[in-house]
Order: sequence, then structure tokens, then C-alpha cells
Amino acid sequence: MATTGRRGVPLTLPARSVVRAVVPPGYGVVRAGHDLFAWLRRQHLRPAGPTTEDHLVDGDDATATVLEIPVRLAASIRHRPLPGSTAGPG
Repeated sequence: MATTGRRGVPLTLPARSVVRAVVPPGYGVVRAGHDLFAWLRRQHLRPAGPTTEDHLVDGDDATATVLEIPVRLAASIRHRPLPGSTAGPG
């Protein structure tokens, strides 16, 4: 559980959908970002907030970069009825 300050007041964050990609050394963060955004488009997902980039190093000095993007379904997908449904857009 996350807390705020020294008093340990519980911090509750809203649930969110995110996509994370681990970028191996030598692949390139810019290239990985382009690939990730292309993948989002193919999955009919859109960014819902800022992208974060975390650089990780383990005890053996192995490195990796993690890209994280909050996502939501594209508007054109959200308003389509489910396959087999007779209901129109809500």
C-alpha cells in the first residue's frame, strides 16, 4: 500500500489500464516508442495520459528501459455494438 508523508496516510489511486513495454539494451528507446504506438493503433487503443520511461539497472549492471502508456479504447471502437448484438450505440 502506498502512503503519503511521514504519517502514513493511505493513498488510494484510481484503477487504470496501461500498456508496458520492456526495451532491451541496444534496441533503442525511440524505435521502441514508434513500434509501441504503431501497436496501439493496431489494437484500437489510444493514449489516455503521459508516457513514462523508467531506466532500470540490476545488481549485475544489466539495464532495461520500461515504457508505460495509460490507454483507452479508440472512440470509433467504443461506440460499435458487440458482434452478435442488436443494440445500437449507447
